[in-house]
Amino acid sequence: MRSDWKPDYIRTKVCFHKDSLRRIGIVVRILTGQFSVRCVVPENVALSIAERRALRIILRVIQRLLASFERRLSASEPQSGIRLVKDVLKVGPDSGHETVLRICFTCNQRCGFCFVDLSGKTASLDEIERSLDFMDPRARSAEVLTISGGEPTTHPRLLEIVELSRRRGFRKIKLQTNAVHLSRRDRVEKLGTMMFFVSFHSHRPELYDQLTRSRGQFRSAVSGIRNILEAGGNQLTINIVVNSLNYAELPGHIDFIDQLRHPHPIAIFFSMLSEVGLVRTPDLGVDLGQMAPALNESLERCRKYGIRVEPFSGNCAIPLCQLRVPGAYRGRAEYPQDDVRYQDDFIGCDKRGRAKRLSCKSCLHDQYCRGVCVSYAQRFGLDTLRPIRPTRTAPS
Repeated sequence: MRSDWKPDYIRTKVCFHKDSLRRIGIVVRILTGQFSVRCVVPENVALSIAERRALRIILRVIQRLLASFERRLSASEPQSGIRLVKDVLKVGPDSGHETVLRICFTCNQRCGFCFVDLSGKTASLDEIERSLDFMDPRARSAEVLTISGGEPTTHPRLLEIVELSRRRGFRKIKLQTNAVHLSRRDRVEKLGTMMFFVSFHSHRPELYDQLTRSRGQFRSAVSGIRNILEAGGNQLTINIVVNSLNYAELPGHIDFIDQLRHPHPIAIFFSMLSEVGLVRTPDLGVDLGQMAPALNESLERCRKYGIRVEPFSGNCAIPLCQLRVPGAYRGRAEYPQDDVRYQDDFIGCDKRGRAKRLSCKSCLHDQYCRGVCVSYAQRFGLDTLRPIRPTRTAPS
């Protein structure tokens, strides 16, 4: 880095009550050349509206400064090797920290909407060990380590990687997979007790093949899911990417999952196409208003069957305003809105950041929602985004 470089400073003035500030931690981490920032607010610390607003300002300042550092590093230093570690940050009272470890860029499927670049590279055990050693030892027992890819079960040394992660102090390990290679029960048993995040986008074999661009893997995926559940002690979340081909069948998909999982507990995460996914497969995009009736019926069936639904939070989450009972599915984490553009028309705009309507600023859930990607706004518009306002009780 050049010695004469000066960062882009941003001036701001904020005030905190001294007792509140003493118990708030703002953590800056550097992982393989990438900067990240997170804020830890204990649940027993009550912040005023002014303090929460000031805290968001502080985080924006730090994030912009780190982004400036990262741009300079990217321009001045050669890129080499595989970037193994990516931080997934949450800001708010449940500011847990999840680290994604991508151990390979190979996969046994070719989902067109996947945002991962399948370059064919596979990380060596030495690279993975160095990445794990770089992480803060004091945080390992509390953080979630997500082992991902590509498809991590294609890595020939997956078992060693899982054991290595445990020896390094990670107690919460999640495997992000399509479960096809877990159709043999002994493979699941060798992994030990852990969390699983399984992509399973249709209960019809022909549609499953179409979406994953594979042939004849449906039965193996179902067997893998069943093996995970029957192994005992595992936590399983099914990820469903809602798209134009499967949205109408979502209620039937939930029926199938309930029959498959019974009597074991399971969770569902409903997601929508990312920016990359929508650009790669525009025909799989679906209008939120068109999707909403089937989605809400699916949520009702999950409630009826006792299936837990993961909060609608993050960049791939469906906006809360599409739900009949949005408060029941809102996450506890507030998200920075720096890259969100509030405007009603995105035709001709570049793809950077996230998109919301101007009226979304008045939404009760605005700080908990990331809106939609710009490609969605350009393809379908934003008329279906409607702000949810607080209900006022009439004076007695």
